[in-house]
Order: sequence, then C-alpha cells, then structure tokens
Amino acid sequence: MKRWTRSLLLLLPAAVAFIGLVLFIYGDMTGKHWIRAGGAAIGGAAVLMAVAGWLWSLRADGGSTPSR
Repeated sequence: MKRWTRSLLLLLPAAVAFIGLVLFIYGDMTGKHWIRAGGAAIGGAAVLMAVAGWLWSLRADGGSTPSR
C-alpha cells in the first residue's frame, strides 16, 4: 500500500471524528439535541471509517486477517 494512501486512511477518520466532537460539544452547550445527535452520528461514522480503513490496510498488506 502506498504511503499517502495509508496516511489518508489515518487522517480522514481523525478529521471526521474531530468535526463530530465539536458538533457534539456545541449541541451540548447550546441545548440543541438534534445537533448533539448529529455530532454523535458523525463520530460513530468516523469509528466505522477507521475500522474499515484498518481492515483494508490488512488486506492490502497480507491478504488475510489476523488469527487469534
């Protein structure tokens, strides 16, 4: 896997998680529950993106998932 692809797989979920955290805190401070829920949903999507990127990098490197 190319170096820029690996860095993008790490940077993009971190940026999305930061946006979700900012929205969550803003919604909590202002009392707007729909903004807080949107921030939580964006944060959850960032976690799923990070897991998918990790699995994708494992497949690209070795072709199999790790065994326990």
